[in-house]
Amino acid sequence: MITNLSQEQLVLLGKTVSARRMIDQARYTLGRVSIDPAMQWRLGAAFIAEVKSAVEALETALRERYAARALALAATAAQARLVEKSLEYRKGLVKEMASARLRGVLIPVQATQPGPFTENATVLAVDLERILAMVLPAAAALSEIGVTKAFLDEGKRTVTQLRESEERQELAKRTLQMAAVARKRELTAVVLVAVKTIVHASAAVHRGNPVAEAEYTVDLLRGFVHAPSEAPPPADSAPATGAA
Repeated sequence: MITNLSQEQLVLLGKTVSARRMIDQARYTLGRVSIDPAMQWRLGAAFIAEVKSAVEALETALRERYAARALALAATAAQARLVEKSLEYRKGLVKEMASARLRGVLIPVQATQPGPFTENATVLAVDLERILAMVLPAAAALSEIGVTKAFLDEGKRTVTQLRESEERQELAKRTLQMAAVARKRELTAVVLVAVKTIVHASAAVHRGNPVAEAEYTVDLLRGFVHAPSEAPPPADSAPATGAA
């Protein structure tokens, strides 16, 4: 077991470290261990294998994080196109209603007054629902002057699409992204603790041999590791994350 830190502690710690640099550092450190029989004996095959697995898992988590972000961006772009189309529909709807009132169709004047411009899908859906609620009771009279049922049905579909797009956006942003970020941070911290464990072990194994000890550094992380202010590791956990 690399560390007995809780998932919450790992996520907090992983937030302070660059995952990409952590992977590079771990690969370098494992490379040093692979040509150092004394360190291999000191760490043990099981621990080394576990560290390798953690690095591979972190690489996978980083790819998943990028994928989640791409999905969120795609959802945002699709929603923006839908909102633009919906604003055009609302503009056409209120103009049709203004024309219908002039032709004697009994429609509340509020149906000719769109809400403020908005790029928020939910707000736009609510405003379209407001207008349609006033318009639909007069559907028969509207059809007699050329405002078709298909046109009004388009409004209903637009409201549904706006609400569904907001749900997809929330899923992409809150569920997929948050889960991917948490997993990446957790594994980043696990690999960080593993690397620091190896670096500390090298100080003991190569005591009195500064040249050999100097081969184990965290130079790739300089400037990217900051001491977390929350939840310090338990006293009997893997070595702390201070400078080696």
